[in-house]
Order: sequence, then structure tokens, then C-alpha cells
Amino acid sequence: MEANKPEVLAAVRDLFERHERVLIDKNNDVLDGTFWNSPHTIRLSFDEHDYGFDEIHAHHVRCPPGLGTKEERHRLDILTLGDDLATVNLVFEMRGEDRIGRQSQT
Repeated sequence: MEANKPEVLAAVRDLFERHERVLIDKNNDVLDGTFWNSPHTIRLSFDEHDYGFDEIHAHHVRCPPGLGTKEERHRLDILTLGDDLATVNLVFEMRGEDRIGRQSQT
């Protein structure tokens, strides 16, 4: 299994960046398209845990548009394995707070 094939890495990076942009723009149709529509999809955050696509979608609908919690990125790591598996890990400074945020996507 080849790690970080350039074309797969580029596709995953594009999907991640699109996800980050639509969080701010509050485009739920595009945002939903960045998540696997499956009961196996999990979204964990500081104060909420969503299990399954339907709970994740409901969270997106409830959240107001805007800048959210991310002030500045400290580290973004993307690992792809073959054509069908990827992990994305982001470490960021939290807006208006003296703590570090983390997110992980598979």
C-alpha cells in the first residue's frame, strides 16, 4: 500500500480545505458532502459528539455561520494509504482562548 500518492494526497487536501471553507460560509449542502453519509461516521468536538451522518447534519444546521473556533493553524498532517484511506490531523489555536484545539478526520 503506497503512502501519500500525490494525486490522492491532493484530493484529500482539497476536500479538507473545502470542508474548512464551507464551515465559515455555512453551506450545509457542500458541508454534508464532505462527510461519509453513513451511520458509522463520527464527529467529536469539545462539547459535542455526533454519531452517524444524521446527527452530524443536525449539528451543521444548528450552528451559526461565522469564523468558528479556529484562529490559526499550528500543524496540518495528512496521510493517505493507497487510494481509499486517509487521515487528517489539525492542531490549531483557539479563537479568543489560551488553549490549543485539535481535530482528526479519517
